[in-house]
Amino acid sequence: MFVFQLLYQIFEEFSDRFSSVQGVVRYNNYLMIGSAFASLLAAVSTLSVVVEPSMMLSAPRGAQHVEMLSLSLKADCTGDIAVEELRLRRRGLGFATDIAAVYAEMHGLRVSNSATVARDGSIDLRLSDVVVDACGSMDLTVFMDLSAEANVASEHRIELRGQDAVTAPGVAVKLMSVPASARNVRTAGDTTGSVSVEYLRLLKPVRYGTQRVVVRLKLSVSGNRAQEVCRIVFTNAGSAKNMDLRNISLRDSRGQRLSTTVDHLQGDRVAILLDPPLRIERGGTRTVELTADVMASVRKTLRFLIDEPGDIITKEVRGRR
Repeated sequence: MFVFQLLYQIFEEFSDRFSSVQGVVRYNNYLMIGSAFASLLAAVSTLSVVVEPSMMLSAPRGAQHVEMLSLSLKADCTGDIAVEELRLRRRGLGFATDIAAVYAEMHGLRVSNSATVARDGSIDLRLSDVVVDACGSMDLTVFMDLSAEANVASEHRIELRGQDAVTAPGVAVKLMSVPASARNVRTAGDTTGSVSVEYLRLLKPVRYGTQRVVVRLKLSVSGNRAQEVCRIVFTNAGSAKNMDLRNISLRDSRGQRLSTTVDHLQGDRVAILLDPPLRIERGGTRTVELTADVMASVRKTLRFLIDEPGDIITKEVRGRR
């Protein structure tokens, strides 16, 4: 709007200065301003956002990684678009304290902070490294973790908070909703078990070379049922990133591989998919090791951890297996 006002002022100034040839000057000014307007409009990028609510109906207390909202982002062809923030709101017959955390993921990696729900239901997620390529598209998913003390039969849904809920500086954002009824996720009466993590001492120093153990964990199950570990996202709190670590995978303490192999770190993180999921019996423990080919120089540091509770995804084993 400021640019348009400035152009209008220029137009008026030209008109006053050259009033003796007003007709010709005004005609030329119209052409000049019209051309400027057309250039400005052509330079404004547009991001289309299709919003689809969760189809999940219920989740037990303490459940993690509950899908709540799916966003399909599509950029026009004027340039890459950086998306910086999502402004959300919780609705439904429940309390803000029922929800332990809300966060966004893309390609299996968390791309936002884990936020709590404010008393008024508002949730602000700051996004990092979310860039939609020109003429490209990507999917962004919002998840929640339920508190183990959540009220039974409470209901929750998460929506965008107004027309400016998706922040992309300098970009016109167009919101569209899938024609489907938003559903509340109801908290079931039972409480899901959990998997706790204990960091163990490395048996050898980490040096340059192949198949080095970079972190050891002991996973313990609490609750009334066995658990299956499906995915773990590791974050390096040290300085090594990207190609500094290659061929990353998870194995048990006997050396049996438990996961697919990931080529390299994505920034400072890696998502490890356990295939098949690692089953841990009720009250049981398993020791696992993350291995990698260490390509980093001695100046780079390694300190792997599971940054957020939602970075380890598990599911309860129900029935006989």
